Amino acid sequence: MSTLAYIIIFTTLGSLLAIGGAAILLTKKQLSHAVTHGLSAFAAGALLGAAFLDLLPEAFHHFEEMGVEEVEVQVFMYVLAGILLFFLL
Repeated sequence: MSTLAYIIIFTTLGSLLAIGGAAILLTKKQLSHAVTHGLSAFAAGALLGAAFLDLLPEAFHHFEEMGVEEVEVQVFMYVLAGILLFFLL
């Protein structure tokens, strides 16, 4: 089976599961209130994780071009400071 066929099958399957989950949450109000906070936190974490996984290699490359020693330590200190500032705000 080709890669395109796998993409179409799993995209359709994921879409149907998402619609089914949304339908369950829309019909059961009490369950919706219980689950919404956890799903919102998960979505925010997933977006932050994807952003950092995309941005950290670029930051390493940028600091290496500048000739900064201990590149990983510098980058992770900036990331840690940003996360702490975000949570404090």
